[in-house]
Amino acid sequence: TKYELIAYPSAKVAPSNTIVIKDGTVSIKAYAVAGLNSGVATKVIIPYSVKTIGSGAFALSGIKDYTFHAITAPKLLTEIMDTGLDGFRGLTYINFETTLLSFIDLNDFSNPTTSKLIIRYPENGNGYNNYIYTHFFGERHSLGELMDDTTRTLKESLEGFISAENVSLWLNQPVTDALKEEIVAFSAQVKEAHRLLNNTSSEVQLSFLTEDADLIEKLYAIEKALKPVKERFGIKMTVASLTIDPTSTYKTNYFTGESFVMTGLKLIVTYDDYSQEEVDMSKASVDASYQGALTEYHRYVIVSAYGETVRVPISVKVKEDAGDTPVEPSTPTDTQDNGGCKSTVFVGAEGVVFTMIVALGVVILIRKVKRKDA
Repeated sequence: TKYELIAYPSAKVAPSNTIVIKDGTVSIKAYAVAGLNSGVATKVIIPYSVKTIGSGAFALSGIKDYTFHAITAPKLLTEIMDTGLDGFRGLTYINFETTLLSFIDLNDFSNPTTSKLIIRYPENGNGYNNYIYTHFFGERHSLGELMDDTTRTLKESLEGFISAENVSLWLNQPVTDALKEEIVAFSAQVKEAHRLLNNTSSEVQLSFLTEDADLIEKLYAIEKALKPVKERFGIKMTVASLTIDPTSTYKTNYFTGESFVMTGLKLIVTYDDYSQEEVDMSKASVDASYQGALTEYHRYVIVSAYGETVRVPISVKVKEDAGDTPVEPSTPTDTQDNGGCKSTVFVGAEGVVFTMIVALGVVILIRKVKRKDA
């Protein structure tokens, strides 16, 4: 429902001297709040829905403090009137209390007279810093980040959706063309809601979707419930992409000659309606060209599932690099008697020799490194 504010009663005293314009009002018409009796109001709250404010809308109203909830500053309409300058007539802004000409010097636009009007507007708002708004209001305050139009549309949609439990009830309904058409239409609305969610990156905006009830979780639950419903009614879903589940624990570091191991790898499939589910890994496979021995040139392997592919990052090192080769457990190879001291020689991996000398209950470990030629 949309409204236009035509006129505010000139003698109706507002609670706390603050006029709160009804949500859903899209336009404040010319002179709608003009000429109020003294003491009727000093403040006004203008809702997010207002798009235009007519000429003279608040002229001589006594209102000094204006709060805007609209993300985009309402368009200020003008009228042609006598400016009082040598009979000059032109487009004049007189939207708030008095004409804009009261706050600017036509001979020097860079030095306006400071307005005593107060504006409060969204931190994420746009248009409130243009020339007209800036010179109409001398005192400015931020309201912080408010709900933008995209988030508001998304929230209203999610609040209006039926629950996931009610979606599941369609599984018990007979398959008819009429019901299938209804499900298709609802699925399109759910898809559009997810598209809007994907375009919402601000943590503040996302918090508006969870402050009263977790509407994001409601959306995911609906999508999950819709999947078997679509299958039953023969509504085709297309795989859009495969992605790696961040909780995967697959092996990422290899030496040349080894083969890729898929154990621990988890994939997520995303359908064309933005719904997602975990991939049944029994239906996933490593592409043939990546099933053999890995080389140091491999940076990823390609895994296929559900007709799509995904690159799985890996790291491959040359096996001959001693610094990268795991040291195998050492085993004793020889024991010598050195005049009351016993030394035991261990040969570890890559020719590293350890000699342990035991004397007077003291164990001394000497590490001898086999030298390599350059």
